[in-house]
Amino acid sequence: MEILEDVSSEAAQSKMKVNSRKSHIMTFSFLKSKPSFIAPIPTEIIRTKTNLLGVTLTSDLKWDAHICSIVKQANTSLSLLKLFTNFSHPKAHILRLYSSFIRPELEYACPVWHNGLAVDQSDRLKIIQKRAMRIIYGQDKVPYILLLKEFHLPTLAARRDSLCTNFRNNLRCNPRFQCIVPAHYCPPKPRLF
Repeated sequence: MEILEDVSSEAAQSKMKVNSRKSHIMTFSFLKSKPSFIAPIPTEIIRTKTNLLGVTLTSDLKWDAHICSIVKQANTSLSLLKLFTNFSHPKAHILRLYSSFIRPELEYACPVWHNGLAVDQSDRLKIIQKRAMRIIYGQDKVPYILLLKEFHLPTLAARRDSLCTNFRNNLRCNPRFQCIVPAHYCPPKPRLF
């Protein structure tokens, strides 16, 4: 607990108080062996996975845990979408429900994790949209691309790309962040592992 005491003394100088029950340490390392520290860290405060503002971070900076939690939330929302289709509402209303409640779950904080997605993780998200389109349309045999064209929806990958581009452009326009994203910056294409 020596580390927490050091942090607590620094926080006290800033007139702050550290809650030891909520204080955790997560190390990000891509080494084959664990990094060593000067002072021993108590095992009860070491974390390999945490939830930060709705985004699940892991110490290896892979997004499997986050995608699993997104898919789980979206699946429960899809079951509610199925219930609404039983009430014979127009497809446009059910599509609005999908666009307002389920798709934002699939896109939440995507500028953080979009470029780090593997192909299978992106496919797991795409499956949720496929299922939603088939629930709204009411038939399983219609191809996914045709459903997207009929409902005038972009693919989730294209939508995440545009959300990331809008985020970058908003950063450029804000004088506080212009040093982070220079005007001549051209982002790399997303890597699909």
